[in-house]
Amino acid sequence: MRAALIHALARRLGAIQRLGITPWQRALYPLADSPLQWAHYRLEHGRLRWTLAFADDMPGRALPRWLSLDPDGTSWPVHAIRAPRAHTQLRLNNSSQGGGQGMLAAVLQNSGGNGTWYALTAAHVLAGTAHAQVDDRVEIQYDNGQTCIGALENWAPVIGSHLTLTEIDAAIARLPTADAQRLMAANPRLAPAATGALDAIDTPLLIEGQNGSVPALFRGYFAGWVDAETTASPQDYYLSQGITYQASPATQPGDSGAALLDAAGNALLGLHSAGVADSGEDWNGVGCAIAPVLTTLGLQLATSAPIALPPPEEKRVRAALPRQAPSLTGANADAQDVLARTVWGEARGGNGAEAGMTAVAHVVLNRVAARSWWGRTVVEVCRKPWQFSCWNLNDPNLPKMRAVTSSDAQFALALQIAGRAVAGTLGDDITHGATHYYATSMHTPPQWAVGRQPCAQVGAHLFFKDVG
Repeated sequence: MRAALIHALARRLGAIQRLGITPWQRALYPLADSPLQWAHYRLEHGRLRWTLAFADDMPGRALPRWLSLDPDGTSWPVHAIRAPRAHTQLRLNNSSQGGGQGMLAAVLQNSGGNGTWYALTAAHVLAGTAHAQVDDRVEIQYDNGQTCIGALENWAPVIGSHLTLTEIDAAIARLPTADAQRLMAANPRLAPAATGALDAIDTPLLIEGQNGSVPALFRGYFAGWVDAETTASPQDYYLSQGITYQASPATQPGDSGAALLDAAGNALLGLHSAGVADSGEDWNGVGCAIAPVLTTLGLQLATSAPIALPPPEEKRVRAALPRQAPSLTGANADAQDVLARTVWGEARGGNGAEAGMTAVAHVVLNRVAARSWWGRTVVEVCRKPWQFSCWNLNDPNLPKMRAVTSSDAQFALALQIAGRAVAGTLGDDITHGATHYYATSMHTPPQWAVGRQPCAQVGAHLFFKDVG
């Protein structure tokens, strides 16, 4: 097994060397069930320098020193070590919800330009377990006791699910406009003037932690497992596009989600994700770059100038009790509306629209019945991040889906279907128990569908059940 692992690493690193920086981080993910815990890469004097960290049970004689690629014979030195997994700087204050406490990185707007404001922090701060749901109550608390309330909107990764591969560790909460303005007035650094990127080793940066600005130096790129310390699993998610830095002093518990700024404090570079007590290397922190955060969550920098208000003191973000979501058996109007928008966004159009939307509604009901990490109500299931793509903040059709009314004939039909679903009168399940589906127009099936047989085809979608 060890020899096979080393050979697989050699093949992947050889291909990675030709591809460049970005692909290598995702390319190592298929080896995630191996003793490899994380990989670190940077350029030194024009040459590649790799560090591979293995689990403690890896014998010393099995640690590679050189990796060679057949058949061309290319080889390069590798620093192989045993090192602890990256652990997030997170302490629980709400055990029932699995939320934690961390820092507010920035106040941003949605890229659609509709004026919605969001608070940005790390995902494991606001959504530390699979029980996190859209519209959970989020409290932003100042040190002087003042608070403002937001609502959890979106996050990645989804901890506790099978969605372990992620490019980011970030979550956003919707804010009332007045509160967003007050936050930016309290600390202008929450409204950065620009974004930036880290590419040169030893570039200075600032970590806006709970004890103020902490200086750090950029050290390279990270791909590996992170333990959020909110679940029993030691491997909660695999961060594929991490960045590393040496902070002095080291980051502290509660610094999760802190902004990474340039040395001048003007440009937002990323978010702090994890502290590493002893990496065996010259870095002690892991974060994620801001560019994929903005792209994935559909965000942009604030464009409205904040109003002048007396600034409260430093703020923290913490998860509080979730808002009560509508019950499936209550035929709640909110559940009907959310489900109608979901089925309309996923399966409208064509002669088979009614059957297609009905099938999607059955999938939602099947997920509700499963009472799993998908959620336990219609709203929770529909709004679970990265499940129904029509709700993704970076989906170009999201504004249309949110704005549609019953004057649209197909949305009026969707409302009827959703009404029957929440009332329990939708009829026989035409998907035969499916919990997953994908469009036949996709050129490549999703990874979860590989090797599985569909249990139904309705319109332009293939449906599947018994998907882990």
